[in-house]
Amino acid sequence: MKYLKNTLVFIFLMMIILFIISILYYYDIISSNTSSILKIVLYFVLFIISGFTVGIKSKNRAYIEGIKQSFIFIIISLILSLTLKNTKINLIFYYLLLTIVITSSSIIGINFKKKN
Repeated sequence: MKYLKNTLVFIFLMMIILFIISILYYYDIISSNTSSILKIVLYFVLFIISGFTVGIKSKNRAYIEGIKQSFIFIIISLILSLTLKNTKINLIFYYLLLTIVITSSSIIGINFKKKN
């Protein structure tokens, strides 16, 4: 249940951010390069926040909780990319990097909880 709630919050925030970036791009406020960079940076920020909250909520072994959460996000992203036929080899490295980001931030989150 905790994974579902965290995942739904993440997807909702991601959709809002992508909608705002798309509107800015549509009205030529930002360029396509800026749009791509903003999307990548905001994805990483959202993944860090998501991993951090999973780490704070977990009782022990935050790295396992972070790996579980990252696999949920990766499965959802793979399903979306396969339905949109947007599969590339770079995508696999991108998902691996996101797994490392979520796992690391969940470890930081549990260590933050232990200090406070």
